[in-house]
Amino acid sequence: LSVPMARCITQWNGCGAILMALKDWYLDSTDFASKAVKVLVLVTGAVPIAKQFIVELGGLRTLLKVSEGGPIDVVQRKRLDYRLQSNVVGLLHNLIGGVDYSIGKEVAAEECLDLVIQALKSFPDDKYTQKRGIRYLLKVGRMQDSQVTMMLQKKQVGILFVQALDRFRNTNPGVKEMAQEALLWYATS
Repeated sequence: LSVPMARCITQWNGCGAILMALKDWYLDSTDFASKAVKVLVLVTGAVPIAKQFIVELGGLRTLLKVSEGGPIDVVQRKRLDYRLQSNVVGLLHNLIGGVDYSIGKEVAAEECLDLVIQALKSFPDDKYTQKRGIRYLLKVGRMQDSQVTMMLQKKQVGILFVQALDRFRNTNPGVKEMAQEALLWYATS
């Protein structure tokens, strides 16, 4: 997705249209939901103001609902859950970065934290999910909000950082460095 295309999507309320489509059709097609969330990941990566639009339009509630999935067979659910959950983690990662505190607080809600933590546990070998999920948790932790910090400690996210560090120590320097940085933050918070 090019930056000009992402700008057009944002300018013409494409984020709102995608969120409406997700809300209405996610039960019919988890594959559609996964692809729609991926477009939102790409748009928010290219056009920062899109983050605010998504949060203000109730996109977090939609994402949480979509990530629950719908009625499909178990084999297909596992494959699509991976794609959908990794894209939702990527979008939450994008949403937490560079937004004002009130929006950041919404993106750091316990339901969002739980979704990211569950994705990290469910897909421990996926470098995209691990790197984006750990970075999301680190950004949330650095918000200087004592309630959020206490929630992260209560949920023992440090264990996830250690597991990622161990798993990717020799195979992926990007995830390894992110896990080290997150672990250092966690140990000193």
